[in-house]
Amino acid sequence: MSVLTLGECFIHAVKHADGSWQHMPAGYMLNVSVALRRLGRTVRFVTDFGLDADGTLLTDYLAAHSVELWLREDAQRNNPTSVLTSLATGEELLTSRPGLGATSPATLSPTSIPPVLTEQPASPAPSIPANGAVNPAHPIASAHPNASAGPLADAMLNEERQPAVSNRLDFTWDIQDTPVSGACVLDLEMLAPRSVAFGGAGCHTAPGAAKVRHWVEQLRETTSVFYHLGLPPGFAVASAQLRKQTEAFVPLTDVVCTSRKQMAQLYGGKDMLTVARHWQELGAALVVVTDDAGASFIPRVGGPLRVQALARPVDAAGADEAFFAALIDGISRASLDGPHGKTTLQALTGEALEALGSYATAAAAVAASRTGVYPPSREEVISVSEARQVSDEPITTAV
Repeated sequence: MSVLTLGECFIHAVKHADGSWQHMPAGYMLNVSVALRRLGRTVRFVTDFGLDADGTLLTDYLAAHSVELWLREDAQRNNPTSVLTSLATGEELLTSRPGLGATSPATLSPTSIPPVLTEQPASPAPSIPANGAVNPAHPIASAHPNASAGPLADAMLNEERQPAVSNRLDFTWDIQDTPVSGACVLDLEMLAPRSVAFGGAGCHTAPGAAKVRHWVEQLRETTSVFYHLGLPPGFAVASAQLRKQTEAFVPLTDVVCTSRKQMAQLYGGKDMLTVARHWQELGAALVVVTDDAGASFIPRVGGPLRVQALARPVDAAGADEAFFAALIDGISRASLDGPHGKTTLQALTGEALEALGSYATAAAAVAASRTGVYPPSREEVISVSEARQVSDEPITTAV
């Protein structure tokens, strides 16, 4: 079963206190694509990056995870790879930073990146205490809040423990338009994706945004379409413009997933259910809104359901992407994707929503229980989800 993903990938360049620089693969849909592969999906990633050292790092990283790439021809890829630069607050954001070949103790080569290049062992089901939190003694949640897994992990600590930083995103992004040549059309037909997922800065930046729309328009009749705003730090767009872009994408989608924080960025203090119903009037079948405490599942027909988060995170990096990937995977494994699933998605039962929510929040819990961006394997997600199902703690509540 295959998924076509569309969105940006970039290099996150972090300057450490000792003056050294660190470069790591990043991007919302990059992380979603890798997370889907960890869940056993075939993934084709429509994205863009330059023919430079940063681009080589991204190529090697995605190849190590068997994520297939759909890029423009080399002759068209004359833009540099996008870079998100992060510095401690109070330090001037530099106009340049050393490349991957620069002498720096924290600079990483493609073969030395620890996040997910090393296979994570499957974990046995954790015990679920009465409060519903994953047992801290369990292997997937054993990292101490102040533990360090090296400079890469230190650069990706969650907001609660991370010192204030300044971010600047130097961003250029374009993609191939929908396939027109015989070979590309045949390639897409052979891939035969049942789900299409898109989001991130690239989907809201010209010229790539219009081409993302073309892809979705071409495939929406034969696939389930998933959309997540997924904007990176440092992406500055006026709320009114971003809201207009979002509301232009929503009618093309079946499932819209976002965080409360990004919903507030679009609509201020407007009630979550009011916004969700507005998106459903535009065409979305299911709206999912996440926050630190869990996720709210709002079907078009029937009442909304609140799924509680499993545990306080050790490191929130990558948890949202793991949730979104598991949501896509769970809907597919329930045979709710593709053209025949569209009607069913509009009126999911409470039982179906609870199962989806348990699966997706389990993925987020595993990802958040260890330092760094380590998407969970399917075995890990199942073990945590099944353990949760047999616990005495209610999984869901009313919104």
